[in-house]
Amino acid sequence: MKLNIFKYLSVVLFATVTISCEDFLDKEPLSDVVPEDYYQSEDQLQAVANKLYADILPSHSNYSYGTFGTDNNTDNQTGLSANAKYTTGQWKVGLDNGSWAWNNIRNINYSLNIMLDCYNRGKITGSNINIRQYIGEMYFFRAYSYFDMFQKWGDLPIIKEAFPDDKAILIAANKRSPRNEVARFILADLDSAKTYMSDKFDSKRNRLSPDVASLMKSRVALFEGSWLNYFKGTAFVPNGTNWPGATKDYNANYKYPSGDIDAEIKYFFTEATKSAELVAEKYKGVLTQNTGLLPQSEADPDNPYFSMFGSVDMSVYPDVLLWRQYNEGLGIVNNIEVAVQFANYAIGLTRGMVEGFVMKDGKPRYASHDGFSYNDETLSAVRKNADPRLYIFLKEPGQKNIFKNMSSEKEHSVENEPYPSILLSNSNAYVTGYAIRKGGTFNKELCSNGKGYVGSITFRATEALLNYIEAKYQLTKDISSDRILEYWSAIRTAAGFMNEAIDPRVTINATDMEKEKGIGELILLVCY
Repeated sequence: MKLNIFKYLSVVLFATVTISCEDFLDKEPLSDVVPEDYYQSEDQLQAVANKLYADILPSHSNYSYGTFGTDNNTDNQTGLSANAKYTTGQWKVGLDNGSWAWNNIRNINYSLNIMLDCYNRGKITGSNINIRQYIGEMYFFRAYSYFDMFQKWGDLPIIKEAFPDDKAILIAANKRSPRNEVARFILADLDSAKTYMSDKFDSKRNRLSPDVASLMKSRVALFEGSWLNYFKGTAFVPNGTNWPGATKDYNANYKYPSGDIDAEIKYFFTEATKSAELVAEKYKGVLTQNTGLLPQSEADPDNPYFSMFGSVDMSVYPDVLLWRQYNEGLGIVNNIEVAVQFANYAIGLTRGMVEGFVMKDGKPRYASHDGFSYNDETLSAVRKNADPRLYIFLKEPGQKNIFKNMSSEKEHSVENEPYPSILLSNSNAYVTGYAIRKGGTFNKELCSNGKGYVGSITFRATEALLNYIEAKYQLTKDISSDRILEYWSAIRTAAGFMNEAIDPRVTINATDMEKEKGIGELILLVCY
């Protein structure tokens, strides 16, 4: 029998093409694949959440170089050029609505709603604890994004879905709700985040957790309770004099959910204390301790409190609740070490900020004595008897900036701290003469321009103790109430104060409010 090879090949080729075409035609055209089809597995949910960590949370990379610049152009820090807000009558409202930005919230609403729908229908494959974690993170990111907008605008539309690009629909949805209701919405999202997330999900604490959500809830509630309290009766709160809501979006006789504004204030302060206490009770005994010593050689013992802010691996510090990890090999880098080595990007602490710190004995600078008197003739004198946190972070001429890995070929380091160059007009200018080394490591290997990889702290447990103190005092007007003194003493103990200065009443009893004008007590990230 003679085989016709050409005829055989033709049949095989035809069959192959037919089968391939049928398989291809059974698939949905790529141009018609809807995004909803993407949210079907835990790794896809994780990818969506991962993107939001970089887009929304502050870090060394996207938040004015982290430690340096966060408070720029305030009474705490100032830069190379004078800001208009320092001149009477020149701090003006912007001409555009550039901060009215809803992209993040819209993206989160879109993803969150699809995730919830798929999850409730059992359409997402993978570990249930992982899936719930990523859904919880989406709730947190919406709350965080809303709070960012809330601090700028107050009254906001409460938007829970991604609307189509339809003018009529968008106008109808653009109805603002009273600010206290927006704050309640944020708190509810944080409660949802806590419900979905697990406290055992990430041992390195590079991802969100219920503790972080509780801390954030205390921050939001304290903010709104304070706002309603201090602006009561003004146009900045519902039913206040000339409140815009009375003539625009809301009823002139607005009814607070708690009954009246005083009850609403109490509600927010109560929520702040409860949420803060959850975190404070868990971490009050493990706050990282300041030894009060600044290492100046390899032989010197480590100061954990100093190292915490410039560590490559911050997971070893139990009170760091969330931090961002960097990696030189992956190109995920920052420039904090270069800033520490030089002049903090020409952003300096103000004199008011420096003098806002109490002395080592816990008393204000004007009330200290017996060897703890304040002297500002030199930076060495300013540091000498200061609050132990100022002592280790305020730079002094002659100090060692680097002494580790000195054989490294990495550049952009200064071995010894120079005298402040206040007359320069570039990024190496010591604008005020006061520069900080917070975030430093003394490691030359990390001093490559634009290629540093020290971590970035996003949330610390110490804030919970501070939030509790302030909210509880607002409720009781009694400093000895409940856990106020306990938490305050825990913070001071961790800060490295002398035994007698651990009791905050030492400071209170020595404070003269007339002499405090323009200073105030500084409860800031740079302090605690």
